[in-house]
Amino acid sequence: MNRNRKMMMDETLPKTPVFPDTTQIMDEKIDSLVVQIKSLYNNKYVEIGLDEFFYAITENPMTAKIFSLIILEDNNVMIRLHGARFLRVDQNGNLTVDLFNQGAAIFKLQEVDESSYAILAPNGSFIGVRDSDSRLVANQSNPNSSTVFKFRKVYHY
Repeated sequence: MNRNRKMMMDETLPKTPVFPDTTQIMDEKIDSLVVQIKSLYNNKYVEIGLDEFFYAITENPMTAKIFSLIILEDNNVMIRLHGARFLRVDQNGNLTVDLFNQGAAIFKLQEVDESSYAILAPNGSFIGVRDSDSRLVANQSNPNSSTVFKFRKVYHY
């Protein structure tokens, strides 16, 4: 990478990631939030695969996907691939892009601790990181170590 470009990127990005508190977001009546999603299970950011499913496989936030969280009432959100389509859960529980306009899913964020959340899918299961390939799948009946995520607020995109 060009040294000048690296210096410019270092100056324009926040020095530490900011993980928003959804309670504060709800209180401030913010309609949406631009974020990156990070799994605490494997400490990796969420990326979309060539198969249109999502995986927690990216170490560098500079290359991770950017999402828009559409904030609804009662900690419900719709998740959108920033500048593109909404996300949904397919019949097998895989988190995927709504390519065929079947309807954006409404997810519920459940606070695990002060700045991390479990994501409850419309199928009644929590989204977790699958051990075999790090794919995000809604198949966990209760929050556990594989279902905990943080949201890194994105300022420059």
